[in-house]
Amino acid sequence: MSSRGAKTTAASKIAATIGSDEENSETYESDNVTSALSDSEGSYGSGGKKGENGEPPAKRAKLSVDATRRKEPATSAKAPLRRGKKSLSLLPNMPLDVLFEILGQLTPKDLLNVSRTNKLFHETLTSKSARTVWKDSLKGQGVPECPSGLTEPRWTSLLFETTCECCGAKNVHKVDFYIRRRVCVKCRRANLLTPNKIKKYFPTYHELLVNMLPFTDGPAGGWAGSRRTAKNYYWHSDVADLALKLGSRFHMITDCMPGAKDELEAFVMQAALLRLEIRTAGPGYQTWFDQAALEKSNENNEAKKNRFEAIRAKFHELGYDPRDTERLEFYKECDQKAVLTDNIWKRVRPNLESMLVQIRDRRIAREIEIVMQARRDRLFERYLDYKATLPSLEWKYLPDLMELGKKEPFKAIVDSKSLDDDEETDFDIPTSKYSEAIAEIHDELKAELVQKLSNAWGPGKTVPSDCLNLATSVFCCRGTCGMRTFVVGTDDILSHNCGSYSPRSYHISGTQIRDFVVHPFSQAIAKSLVCCVGLDPDTTLSSEMDAKDLRFACNACTVESHLGYTWRTALSHWVEYHQYKENPVSDDWRILSPGEVEILKENEERDPKWSRSQWQCSHCPIYLRKDGMWSSLVGELRETVIDHVQTEHEIASPTVPDDLFYFEKVKIQFRYLHHITFIKRDPLPSFSDYLSYF
Repeated sequence: MSSRGAKTTAASKIAATIGSDEENSETYESDNVTSALSDSEGSYGSGGKKGENGEPPAKRAKLSVDATRRKEPATSAKAPLRRGKKSLSLLPNMPLDVLFEILGQLTPKDLLNVSRTNKLFHETLTSKSARTVWKDSLKGQGVPECPSGLTEPRWTSLLFETTCECCGAKNVHKVDFYIRRRVCVKCRRANLLTPNKIKKYFPTYHELLVNMLPFTDGPAGGWAGSRRTAKNYYWHSDVADLALKLGSRFHMITDCMPGAKDELEAFVMQAALLRLEIRTAGPGYQTWFDQAALEKSNENNEAKKNRFEAIRAKFHELGYDPRDTERLEFYKECDQKAVLTDNIWKRVRPNLESMLVQIRDRRIAREIEIVMQARRDRLFERYLDYKATLPSLEWKYLPDLMELGKKEPFKAIVDSKSLDDDEETDFDIPTSKYSEAIAEIHDELKAELVQKLSNAWGPGKTVPSDCLNLATSVFCCRGTCGMRTFVVGTDDILSHNCGSYSPRSYHISGTQIRDFVVHPFSQAIAKSLVCCVGLDPDTTLSSEMDAKDLRFACNACTVESHLGYTWRTALSHWVEYHQYKENPVSDDWRILSPGEVEILKENEERDPKWSRSQWQCSHCPIYLRKDGMWSSLVGELRETVIDHVQTEHEIASPTVPDDLFYFEKVKIQFRYLHHITFIKRDPLPSFSDYLSYF
């Protein structure tokens, strides 16, 4: 063992080099698996004072006295150390065995970093006299004993570093204990060899190599399926090193050197034993490594949890709600292992608090929306109660809840941002308020459409008082009905409610409800239809055209595709199929004969539209609510309503619309409109008739 004076001198040299300008030494060079089979010394140095080449280390050039004095401060008093500045002034006086005892208390990862501080630390901590330091550090972490063939520094590097030993890639968390390397998938693929490749490179003694070398099962995440041609894979540098050593021993036999064969046999036996040891101990090392990784992960998670709870406690002291602070868990500042100190809190608080304010505001907004939705649901129930007091035939004129909620006193109730919600709060609204709000909505809508017509006609034309009822005053709805719907007349306008059928869709923008625009092209079509009937387009009302109940055929279509249309459905037909043509004239239409109209009406009555559950009783509101909820299909099947009228109201032969009616918020065209034809085509010829032509 070295004398105390020698240890003190070594410690002094270590301290002297801490603040020097020398470059740090390179990372500790990894031992390969076959290093134990080398004839040279191990990775530990001799511990002497000589350099790597056996020569004494070069001495540092002294500065001249004058130069030294020029660098000294003007005052002779020694400047006091700054508060908090680290000092190694006691290190030169510390015995080496005491220093080793201190370093042995470090974790293996920290000890590995210390050994790379500079060249002298590297040489000292990798000497044989420092083995106890590494053993103490590894023992403190419960690490298995260092296997033969590896040094403690190399064993520490293998277990605790997370970089690839070949390319330096970071975050490599897996160790292959069968080849004793930590490498990334890319390097595994590049460096693992199959027995066939070894035979190709070393045909002379490839059998010896594959029986002496340690092997692994294959590249992780690599060759799959047919590409995996072998069970055993060998590391490239291990193969090359062992081949070189085998080659030298074969040359010794070729040169007839004494004892060469015995040395070769001993070498082969030593390699086989090392391979057996690696294969035997590998599963145990892997089990410990996985368990240590799991424990480390649990420790990290616990540290992150403690930090997160500490941050939450800080915000709770500031008055923030626990429901908001729990949403911070996965933010970067909370997902850290470091203990929350006052300095860290000062640094992370601004960012976290700004995010917490946003989280709080979003939560409050959601809570307000829930309360507002509850108010809308109760208002909707009150609205249905009011609706039940009206005659059934007037239901179609009632505006949607979205429009009603924009009028006072309903607006103040629905739009209140208060979270205090009483189920009976301000919902005892007189019936007259509903009537006034509905009348106001209708008046505003009619005034708006009159203004749009006035703008479309221009300043030179006087708009009559009943302009909305003219047959040529055609509007197109671009609202939520999702289809190109044309409305003509006040009755059509007020009964077209294409907004939401449910208070759950109350948030839909009001601009999407009954968005009527003047449609000049369809106005020209309506004018041609009125002229075809022989009436004046400037004075004819839509009710007059409805009263005639005529059907029209389109002359612009081919004879084979002629269909029958009401004057309203004719508007949609021309816009859909002939929009590329000029404005139509009366000659583009033909009024169908009474016989053709009779056939057409029979087909219209069989249209699937009437089979929907939208029939209502004209005498009572029994089908106003359906299963307690408001549905777009409000009502029942026609047969069900007829049976109700006959049973409950004792009417033997119910008629439409006196006893029952088809209720629709938006007028829907016939589903099979284009398949209703009034032309009776001749039957197709039979096969025998076809043969008779030849």
